[in-house]
Formats: sequence, structure tokens, C-alpha cells
Amino acid sequence: MKYFLIFCVSLLCFFWRADSAALPGADSVLEYVTDADLVRKMVVDSSLFENKKELLDRVVQTLYYLETDEALSVYETHFKGAVSLASVRESLHRFYLILLLSSDLETFTDRIQTSFALYRSVGDDGRGIVRFTGYFQPVYSGSKVRTNQYRFPLFKKPAEFDSWKLPHPTRVALEGYRGLGGAGTLLHGNELVWLKSRFDVFMVQVQGSAIIELTDGNAMSVGFAAGTEYPFSGISRSFLQKHNVAWHRLGNFFEQRPELLDEILARNNRFILFEEKSDPHAI
Repeated sequence: MKYFLIFCVSLLCFFWRADSAALPGADSVLEYVTDADLVRKMVVDSSLFENKKELLDRVVQTLYYLETDEALSVYETHFKGAVSLASVRESLHRFYLILLLSSDLETFTDRIQTSFALYRSVGDDGRGIVRFTGYFQPVYSGSKVRTNQYRFPLFKKPAEFDSWKLPHPTRVALEGYRGLGGAGTLLHGNELVWLKSRFDVFMVQVQGSAIIELTDGNAMSVGFAAGTEYPFSGISRSFLQKHNVAWHRLGNFFEQRPELLDEILARNNRFILFEEKSDPHAI
């Protein structure tokens, strides 16, 4: 599942009060919160309001996802009526409007308390222990044609990929030692989009999807299509320690030392192939 956002904040789930009675079986996965002090303590989070625009954008993206057939299948399969997709959609619409129209944190908090019934997860042990996973879709700039600025391709799945014999070709055979593709490499002609740096390409391969903001002003969404049958070998902690570089600084580091990334990736034969998705706003 991509984002399960009812809306969850500090383990709380907000449902519009007009629909809160329509949660049959919700007590199997959710616990109704009646303690007003606890409710206010959990709702009052200044970071929500300080990052208002970003949060509004995320709600819109989630609403896009909730209109898909995949979302319908997820709710029917995993929640079996305990939480309806319609309730989630309506609650998110209401949450969006309250956040948009509230001029300060106090007003926002009061409206949330007045307008929503709040639930929290009972956890997988029935006592509130909850395990979370996250999904992140990075955004990179790219070009549909190769240019001097955009030289590093993401590749689409070749038509004959499913008939390739094992072991699969190595990364170097597929895209060349420097990751530039071109004549003589096995994936030449299967370029999907070009990015600015090989590190950007590597990050998309690690994540499995991305939104590419194109030079013509449009955007495209790319997602996992296939992968070669090799174990993943990434950037080790010892490498970070040896070069005294933090993970979030690696993009700048490899911009100065691209030969080190080439060396690392030459040993990582796990290779991801992509396809273009229909909705660049989908998460």
C-alpha cells in the first residue's frame, strides 16, 4: 500500500463527525479517543501549521491515490468495512478545508476538535504498539532527450527482458561503466528519460519510483517495471566513515568524485528498469 492516510497524526485518525457513526467494526482496528485533554495534546502540533503548504499538497496527492482502483482494492481487502474508503475521502476533504481556511494554530485546533471524531490505532498487539512504514517519491529534473546537461538515462524494460537467461547481464554490460549507456551497451535504445547525474539515477533505482520534472514544463511519473536477479549492493557505512561524508551529503560528494560512484556501482549488479506511469501526481 502506498499512503494509508485517514488522516494520521501522532497515531490519531480523524473522521468527519457526520460520518463517524458509519464505522462498522472500527473497534477492531481503532479506539475512539474520549479524553478531551489527550485529544488537544495530540492535535496541537505546531509543525502541522508551520508546514501548511506542504501538508496541503500531501493531502491532495493522497486524494488522487484514493480515486484509484488500487485504493478501492486495498480498503476492501484489508479493512473489510471497518474503515470505508468514502469515510476517508470525506474526512480528508474536510481536513483540507479546515487547514486551508484556518489563520492560526489555535483556530485550526478548535475546528479539528469540533468537526472530527478522533480514533487511534489499537496496534497489532491490541495495546497500542504500532509499526509504521513510509513511502517517499523523490522529484528530479530531467529531459526526454539527451543533452549536455542531461546525460544519465533511466532505462525502460526491453520487450524481450522476460526471456533473458540467467544469470542476467551485469550492470556494466547493461549501461556501461560510467552509466551513460550508448552504442555497445545492451540497453542502448531503451532510454526512458535522462537525468543530470548518475547519483540521481541511482537514488531513483533505490527508491523504485520518482516524478521527473521535464525541461518542457511537463512532468512524468516513472515506476518499477523489472529488475535483474542479483542481490543489492549499495554504499556501505565504512565508505561513509572512510570519506567522512554524511548520507544526505552524498549527492554533493559524488558530484566532486564521480569516479568513486562508478566504482561502487560497477560492483552492484542489481539493476532496476522503469516504465512511465499515467498520473505524474500519483504517489
